[in-house]
Amino acid sequence: MWTLRGQFSVRQFDETTGKPRTEGPLEWSAITVNTQEEAEEWWKCRTSTNCKVSRVSTMFDPHGNVVKVSFN
Repeated sequence: MWTLRGQFSVRQFDETTGKPRTEGPLEWSAITVNTQEEAEEWWKCRTSTNCKVSRVSTMFDPHGNVVKVSFN
């Protein structure tokens, strides 16, 4: 399985205070797909969108090796 992971570079806002969180882990998400072709399509989608928050996207091959990294 190929894995694409995205992680914010800064903490997100606390919905109750409207201020940035000062502690805790950075938010992240991941998706797994069966083929490299699927991974490449998801990579295009994940890295081509404009996002106001800095984030790091990483693609891993089925062996856990890093294939691509994007700093947005």
